[in-house]
Amino acid sequence: RFIDLGFLIDRVPAHLDAIVIGSGIGGLTVAAVLAKAGKRVLVLEQHERAGGCSHTFAENGFEFDVGIHYIGQMHECGLLRVIMDQITDGQLEWTRMDDQYDNIILGRGDNTRKYELYSGKHGFIDALKRQFPQEEQAIETFMKHLKKASKHVPLR
Repeated sequence: RFIDLGFLIDRVPAHLDAIVIGSGIGGLTVAAVLAKAGKRVLVLEQHERAGGCSHTFAENGFEFDVGIHYIGQMHECGLLRVIMDQITDGQLEWTRMDDQYDNIILGRGDNTRKYELYSGKHGFIDALKRQFPQEEQAIETFMKHLKKASKHVPLR
């Protein structure tokens, strides 16, 4: 249950099992896990909205992300998806990104360079090689290092 009240010490419930400072993704995750385990949890946040780096804001007709832009590996039965579904009771709806999901545009006028980002391991690598053909070997080496590093990350 989310209560949107300014902080006053006399509003803090008695007999709490945990107080979580900050309502970013980490704080909300630990609070949800504790609450699912039957603990009484209070989440305190100084910002007017919960969510931390998952916020967006609008300015001059444009919407900006302040942190997280995309979350990968959320396919059905994937480990991260199963974990997120457990934490959220399956309340989140995940939408597959388009194959070409973003552009990076650098410079202005005649100096403008546009780079396309593609989803999927192979799509991502193939697009890099197309856009940087002179760097194909470096891309291969980078991907090998990335794969090696990811083997040391507990969630794959």
